[in-house]
Amino acid sequence: MYVEGRPSPSERARQEAETRAARASWKPGAEAFAMLESLRCLVGREVLIQAWDAFMFYVADEGPYPVRGRCLEVVTREDSEGHLRAYLVLENPEFVPTPNGSKAVDLLLRDGDRWLFGLHDIYELEAPDDTRRSRPTTRILSSSG
Repeated sequence: MYVEGRPSPSERARQEAETRAARASWKPGAEAFAMLESLRCLVGREVLIQAWDAFMFYVADEGPYPVRGRCLEVVTREDSEGHLRAYLVLENPEFVPTPNGSKAVDLLLRDGDRWLFGLHDIYELEAPDDTRRSRPTTRILSSSG
């Protein structure tokens, strides 16, 4: 951000080069790996995932349908730019329709015989305390607090 004026073309080119270099060398920190490790408690459990969509900022109940499935593992893999991304591997994921939501099939990535759900798309993540749902759910992650 500039308080006065604009950068010269050479300053702008230098800053863009520095930004590209910083992005190319970015790696997740210790906090990210600690969070990833804390999610391993989900392995073997049914999870309910609510993804974020920018439209939810305006109308909270019109986002993507939640996705339910059994978590098989928590993995990382590199994206197309070489950055490490974290995913939940789900068995038999299914969309849970809501009155005003929509089915966002691009949230689930097919990886051979596995389905991956990126942690970067998660708004809220819950794990039922038992399959009968007679007890409350355990909130694992939530962007809403």
